[in-house]
Amino acid sequence: MKKAFIVGAVGSGKTTLKNQLIDLESIVHKFDPVEVYNHLIDSPGEFLENRRMYAALNVTANNSDIVILLQSVTDTFSVFPNGFTKMFTKPVVGIASKIDLSKTDSDIERAHDFLHNAGVSDIFDISSIDLTVETNQLTEFANFLNDDLILNIVNE
Repeated sequence: MKKAFIVGAVGSGKTTLKNQLIDLESIVHKFDPVEVYNHLIDSPGEFLENRRMYAALNVTANNSDIVILLQSVTDTFSVFPNGFTKMFTKPVVGIASKIDLSKTDSDIERAHDFLHNAGVSDIFDISSIDLTVETNQLTEFANFLNDDLILNIVNE
């Protein structure tokens, strides 16, 4: 598995995604520092929401193989500035999280727009809670992390 650095706002589903990928019971530690478990690095949402912490995001990203930006479909705003991905030297993918909570398709489209504006090309739609959602790409995303598909993004 590639070492993945998960970045997103407070409450976007970073820890829930991490727990689902590593089959861990859902334990959320708010206000913890960067947490590393297996090959997943879970960043505090406060790091993204406070621009003075961008250096910490950048340094931590350098210790990973790939950066994952999480945007909840329930948020009507983005905490990612336009072109945010340019600060990273690693490949970046996006996740529209909490798709089971979207009220309309436009909620998912809005999350995609936010991620595209941040500079993300490849986006997975994921629900870490309701695995029965028809459009859930959690399995595809887990396979992506375990596969050399990441190299395709680097070589594009």
